[in-house]
Amino acid sequence: MKKNHDENRPRDGRQNRRPQKGGKPRDERSSRKKRRDRGGLEGFSTLNQVAGVPKPHAYHSQIPVNPTRTVAEPKPTCPICGKSIDNISLSFFNEKGESVHFDCVLEEIRKMYPCSENQSISYVGHGNFAKVEKDAEGKYTIVETIPYENPERNAQMKEYVDSLKK
Repeated sequence: MKKNHDENRPRDGRQNRRPQKGGKPRDERSSRKKRRDRGGLEGFSTLNQVAGVPKPHAYHSQIPVNPTRTVAEPKPTCPICGKSIDNISLSFFNEKGESVHFDCVLEEIRKMYPCSENQSISYVGHGNFAKVEKDAEGKYTIVETIPYENPERNAQMKEYVDSLKK
């Protein structure tokens, strides 16, 4: 015997709905948000309030603070290009003891040491440059090291910068 589907359908026109929990109508039950809020703490808006952390207040120490040493950076001119050097820490000292732009030194070395197609000039640190060669696998090897700044000049530059601090 075939069942008539109309017999299973509620008579008030609703489709198959789940039965209501607790027998309360949907309007009387609280929303999900309210149910979620009931389980949490009330009256606290931040985690610091929950933990009991006091509010920050201005604190003024009685310990004297030494003034910060600043550097009065000079603006020397580069002997190669004639422009001023804005950041002396990025410059080199040439053999005469003058400050020179990094880019100017690089161009000067490129002119003195011509490179083939797969070679280039690169800075390798401590005032030294190198002619590097790229092989077929993409690895670089140093062909020749080119010293520009000697360690004594570098130490002189550090002493000079330290002497500028006030």
